[in-house]
Amino acid sequence: MGLAEAGYMLTRQHLFGRLNAHLSPQVIWMSPVADLLWFLPLGLLLLGIHRLRPSALSAVATLTLTFMPAYLALGFLFPSFHRGAATLLAFGLALQTARLLRDRRAVVIRVVWRTLPVLAGVIGFGVAANALLDARREAAARRQVPFVGTDSTNVLLLVLDTVRALDLSLYGYDRPTTPGLTRWARSGTVFSRAYSTAPWTLPSHASMFTGRLPHELSVGWAAALDETYPTLAEVLRARGYRTGGFIANMLFCGRDFGLGRGFDHYEDFAVSPGEVFESSSIGRVVSESYSVRRLLGHYDYFGRKAAPTVDGPALRWMTADRSRPFFAFVNLLDAHQPYLPPAEDDARFVTQPTPRRQEYRYLAHEASLRNPELLSTAELQREREAYDASIAYLDRRVDSLLGALAREGILDRTLVIVTADHGEQFGEHGFFAHGNSVYGQTLWVPLILRLPGRVPAGRVVETPVSLRDLPATVLELTGVPKQRLFPGQSWAARWRSADAGAMAPPVAAEVRLRGRTDRALILGDEHYLSFHEGGAAVYNIRTDPTQQHDLLAAGATAHPGAYYAARLDSLIPVARTPGTRSTGAR
Repeated sequence: MGLAEAGYMLTRQHLFGRLNAHLSPQVIWMSPVADLLWFLPLGLLLLGIHRLRPSALSAVATLTLTFMPAYLALGFLFPSFHRGAATLLAFGLALQTARLLRDRRAVVIRVVWRTLPVLAGVIGFGVAANALLDARREAAARRQVPFVGTDSTNVLLLVLDTVRALDLSLYGYDRPTTPGLTRWARSGTVFSRAYSTAPWTLPSHASMFTGRLPHELSVGWAAALDETYPTLAEVLRARGYRTGGFIANMLFCGRDFGLGRGFDHYEDFAVSPGEVFESSSIGRVVSESYSVRRLLGHYDYFGRKAAPTVDGPALRWMTADRSRPFFAFVNLLDAHQPYLPPAEDDARFVTQPTPRRQEYRYLAHEASLRNPELLSTAELQREREAYDASIAYLDRRVDSLLGALAREGILDRTLVIVTADHGEQFGEHGFFAHGNSVYGQTLWVPLILRLPGRVPAGRVVETPVSLRDLPATVLELTGVPKQRLFPGQSWAARWRSADAGAMAPPVAAEVRLRGRTDRALILGDEHYLSFHEGGAAVYNIRTDPTQQHDLLAAGATAHPGAYYAARLDSLIPVARTPGTRSTGAR
């Protein structure tokens, strides 16, 4: 069953372009191993019972061993099936199978024993094939073109997944969530109004890598970044840079979603017990069960990579070869739901004894999206505190990583960019999690640049900027000719000109929900939102950062609504919909 499931997923992905979120390239052997671990104990138990009472229990054994694969196969092939209907149908299929096999038990046993060597061979082939592919990628990295140019500035892009600027003490938040970043920011430039192009991971990262807005790209819920536009990693690699990606968000930052293009070394999926567990249908069914979660006392994603398993390998890779400059992309997921910070960080942010309800610790806001009224005000506050503690933990990890690079003598010749792909919502405007609105809670992100001698120290830029301008900025600050490879304007223009704010282009963002689009436009201090149902709103992001007072409704905007709509339409057309989105995704 596991082999058939892996074959189906890989065929659907590579032949029909239907991507499976969280599909490890190791699934070809992981899925059969996972199913073997699930069914072998049950099979041995039933075999023992069968030997004791063959006449009474042989049919029960056959029924049991056929019902589970049938139920899981139905759920996998037809996810919209009601579970009750799937259970009845699977039971019927298992019953008919048991009847057919009742007088053919000896044949079935022979087939099973003869299949085991084949299964072992396929698993071995899968392991060997993946090892060979990894070896070929590493060999290709060693054959990379020599570094061209005299400017050997390194680039480190640190993306703190799901971290909103509103909750950073660096940005005026009243809780000490980012003392480390605050300290490092003194030797760099802070952008007080940086905005993502989308409120969820894939389009946001794709914009940071290509300089394009999401509607220009191929990305969607099950659609990867294609090769229409070059990526920053490809351009720097062609220049002779070493390129390495170290990924915690394997759902949408994995190689299969196109973000690995241009990287010689890309660490996304890891071989771990959690990954093996999640590679089979039965593992995913069990992992979604709150009852099983409570029994195991485990409320995190199975296989989620904590910061030390990401920034540790990244540090070793950055310091291993100093013959050429590097471009390192590090994605950290520890502030993503379900917020599970270390106990010492969590304890510093708890203000009330309200416990976190166990059923909400796993996919907390996924549940609140369906039933937001189930979270009381106190419980919602407790989730917010756990989120803040998670940010504080990430702050410690970033502080440690930058400190290690400084001790290695690398930091001061490295362009460090610290940002986030999107923010998070805790009931503001009726929304939870992210990926479902274009309010400031999901779009306003931190942005810090540090490169002594080229990036001013202690500077704060208040002009709104877009993360889509990241590639243009990197090329300018590292001395790589832009050659019209990326659109946009370097962030450096914001600190070089006294009237940079007046000349700054508008900032745009979008999210596509089931074929309908919500869009946003930031013009100076005003944040204009255009909703798919036809409404609109304008907020002053300087005086009203949490966006409580709609200036458009009050008739207090600098321009009429048609003016904002026309500017936004010129940047993001409504018609094209490359992919649909479900709410609350990573």
